[in-house]
Amino acid sequence: MTKQNDSKTKEIDKRIPEISHEGWGLVHGDYYAQLSNQQIMLEDTERTGMYHQSITLNMKDFMDKVVMDVGAGSGILSFFAAHAGARKVYAIEATEMANHAHTLVKANGLSGQIEVIQEKIEDLQLPEKVDIIVSEPMGIFLVHERMMEVYALARERWLKPDGKMFPSKGRIFLAPFTDNYLHSSHVTKTRFWENTEFYSIDVSSLAGTALSNYFSKPFVGPVDQNTLMAEPSSHEFNFLTVAPKDYAQFKIELNFTATSTGLMHGLAGWFDVHFEGTSYLGHLSTAPSSPATHWLQIRFLFEQPIAMNIGQKFSGTVSMTANNGRSYNMSLEGKLEDTDISIKQDFYLQNHQYWWHSSSKSEDAEPNPENYGLHTIPILQAKSRFSQK
Repeated sequence: MTKQNDSKTKEIDKRIPEISHEGWGLVHGDYYAQLSNQQIMLEDTERTGMYHQSITLNMKDFMDKVVMDVGAGSGILSFFAAHAGARKVYAIEATEMANHAHTLVKANGLSGQIEVIQEKIEDLQLPEKVDIIVSEPMGIFLVHERMMEVYALARERWLKPDGKMFPSKGRIFLAPFTDNYLHSSHVTKTRFWENTEFYSIDVSSLAGTALSNYFSKPFVGPVDQNTLMAEPSSHEFNFLTVAPKDYAQFKIELNFTATSTGLMHGLAGWFDVHFEGTSYLGHLSTAPSSPATHWLQIRFLFEQPIAMNIGQKFSGTVSMTANNGRSYNMSLEGKLEDTDISIKQDFYLQNHQYWWHSSSKSEDAEPNPENYGLHTIPILQAKSRFSQK
């Protein structure tokens, strides 16, 4: 968030919801305290495998160091840190999952090395600062659930000046996509509100409102990389320097040059994170071209598609504003350069729904969530949490 002066900063701060929200904790705290949901995360081999490599292949960074695991969940990252030679690991977990983590630590004979603490980062008290912070704070589109703020807060309060973070930086990506099947299917759903004789009731006065409502909800699911129409634009966060309040409001600048001709039905989004260790540089990507993870990708549908010819440029911004739904209100403004065609549309990240078709072809077989390591359990951004809110 750009800060021009103290008075403007204070004014903005009053409009931005605080990190803690008890209502969020009632639902999500229970969700992340369930072993079945922790299992979804553990069995995400891309996620867990990259964390394992990035920690255990950087033993020079972890040997004899004090480590904090923020949002420890089952404690898996704490175990990796211990295996890499950490002298002391503080496993911080706010939910009841802390009890299960304690059981695993004791059963594996690491009680002298790993200390499980059930507490929120905001209220945490420790006897010392730490050399390294490890965490998995990423939500859908990186920032959904607003746990990146707490990751930054942990760094501000507990990391030594020359300390390391795993991961150390992350990027959000957006690219235009074409998918007539997804768009037409969604339009068809809104046609209900054009009904003038629904049990002798005319509901058509809500047709316009229904269209905006339906198209404000993003779709989470696999994206076929062949539906992308341009190279992505990105927005980067340096986790070693970003302040918690910087996540409250930020903008993603869009600059696309079409690599194919077709209808742009919306924007596809994903993220990646980097682990910058001394001996090994890790990279975890949720891009359509990368192996599937439980985060999948996300798509933001336009109410009105935009026709693009190869070589045409589209520019704009997506303004992100944190909300009380532990997520973000998103405002898109964009323009097809050298034309009068523009778009202005709002999205609400917390209202996302799932769409399992990865291609624009309607004849595709019904996708199976198990192909993405998700089994039949509805996923609710399954990740380790470090604050019960």
